[in-house]
Amino acid sequence: MTIEKTVQHCWKPMEEYQLKDENLIDWIEGYANDRIEIMKKMKPNQYMVISSQGDIKKFNTIIELLKEKGLDVGKGNCEYGYKMPLPQNGDEYRQLIIFRRHL
Repeated sequence: MTIEKTVQHCWKPMEEYQLKDENLIDWIEGYANDRIEIMKKMKPNQYMVISSQGDIKKFNTIIELLKEKGLDVGKGNCEYGYKMPLPQNGDEYRQLIIFRRHL
Protein backbone atom coordinates (compact mmCIF):
# COMPACT_ATOMS: atom_id res chain seq x y z
CA MET A 1 0.00 0.00 0.00
CA THR A 2 1.41 3.40 -0.96
CA ILE A 3 0.33 6.78 0.21
CA GLU A 4 0.46 9.46 -2.44
CA LYS A 5 0.37 13.14 -1.84
CA THR A 6 -2.87 14.62 -3.05
CA VAL A 7 -1.85 18.22 -2.52
CA GLN A 8 1.41 19.82 -3.55
CA HIS A 9 2.57 23.07 -2.05
CA CYS A 10 4.43 25.27 -4.46
CA TRP A 11 6.33 27.89 -2.52
CA LYS A 12 7.99 30.61 -4.45
CA PRO A 13 10.54 33.02 -3.01
CA MET A 14 9.36 36.41 -1.88
CA GLU A 15 9.87 39.30 -4.25
CA GLU A 16 11.07 42.72 -3.20
CA TYR A 17 8.47 45.44 -3.70
CA GLN A 18 9.90 48.04 -6.06
CA LEU A 19 9.02 51.63 -5.24
CA LYS A 20 7.93 53.63 -8.24
CA ASP A 21 9.67 56.96 -8.80
CA GLU A 22 6.70 59.01 -7.58
CA ASN A 23 6.48 56.86 -4.43
CA LEU A 24 10.18 57.12 -3.68
CA ILE A 25 9.92 60.78 -2.67
CA ASP A 26 6.94 60.02 -0.42
CA TRP A 27 8.89 57.17 1.13
CA ILE A 28 12.00 59.24 1.83
CA GLU A 29 10.27 62.43 2.96
CA GLY A 30 6.84 61.13 3.91
CA TYR A 31 5.15 60.74 7.21
CA ALA A 32 3.95 57.41 8.55
CA ASN A 33 0.55 57.73 6.81
CA ASP A 34 2.23 58.12 3.39
CA ARG A 35 4.46 55.14 4.07
CA ILE A 36 1.51 53.00 5.11
CA GLU A 37 -0.34 53.84 1.91
CA ILE A 38 2.71 52.78 -0.09
CA MET A 39 2.98 49.54 1.91
CA LYS A 40 -0.69 48.75 1.23
CA LYS A 41 0.17 48.57 -2.48
CA MET A 42 2.37 45.54 -1.87
CA LYS A 43 0.98 42.24 -3.12
CA PRO A 44 1.03 39.08 -1.03
CA ASN A 45 4.46 37.44 -1.00
CA GLN A 46 6.25 40.78 -1.48
CA TYR A 47 8.54 42.43 1.03
CA MET A 48 10.12 45.81 1.62
CA VAL A 49 13.22 46.75 3.58
CA ILE A 50 11.96 49.47 5.92
CA SER A 51 15.23 50.29 7.59
CA SER A 52 18.70 48.98 6.92
CA GLN A 53 20.40 50.49 9.94
CA GLY A 54 19.26 50.13 13.47
CA ASP A 55 18.80 47.94 16.48
CA ILE A 56 15.87 45.95 17.80
CA LYS A 57 14.66 48.79 20.03
CA LYS A 58 14.43 51.19 17.06
CA PHE A 59 12.71 48.55 14.92
CA ASN A 60 10.16 47.78 17.65
CA THR A 61 9.38 51.49 17.84
CA ILE A 62 8.76 51.54 14.07
CA ILE A 63 6.48 48.47 14.33
CA GLU A 64 4.47 50.09 17.14
CA LEU A 65 4.11 53.31 15.11
CA LEU A 66 2.83 51.33 12.12
CA LYS A 67 0.30 49.59 14.38
CA GLU A 68 -0.85 52.91 15.85
CA LYS A 69 -1.40 54.24 12.34
CA GLY A 70 -3.66 51.30 11.51
CA LEU A 71 -1.42 48.81 9.69
CA ASP A 72 -2.17 45.20 10.67
CA VAL A 73 1.43 44.15 11.30
CA GLY A 74 2.67 41.54 13.72
CA LYS A 75 3.17 37.84 14.27
CA GLY A 76 0.56 35.19 13.57
CA ASN A 77 -2.62 36.10 11.70
CA CYS A 78 -1.75 39.70 10.85
CA GLU A 79 -1.86 40.81 7.21
CA TYR A 80 1.75 42.02 7.37
CA GLY A 81 4.64 40.29 9.07
CA TYR A 82 8.15 41.41 9.83
CA LYS A 83 11.59 40.04 10.46
CA MET A 84 14.88 41.41 11.72
CA PRO A 85 17.54 39.01 10.47
CA LEU A 86 20.94 38.92 12.10
CA PRO A 87 23.70 40.78 10.21
CA GLN A 88 25.65 38.66 7.77
CA ASN A 89 28.81 38.94 5.70
CA GLY A 90 30.41 41.60 7.88
CA ASP A 91 27.37 43.90 7.97
CA GLU A 92 27.21 46.09 11.05
CA TYR A 93 23.45 46.56 11.25
CA ARG A 94 20.30 44.52 11.13
CA GLN A 95 17.49 45.18 8.68
CA LEU A 96 13.78 45.57 9.36
CA ILE A 97 11.86 43.77 6.64
CA ILE A 98 8.07 43.99 6.32
CA PHE A 99 6.25 41.45 4.15
CA ARG A 100 2.66 40.90 3.13
CA ARG A 101 1.11 37.54 3.87
CA HIS A 102 -1.46 35.56 1.90
CA LEU A 103 -4.77 35.69 3.75
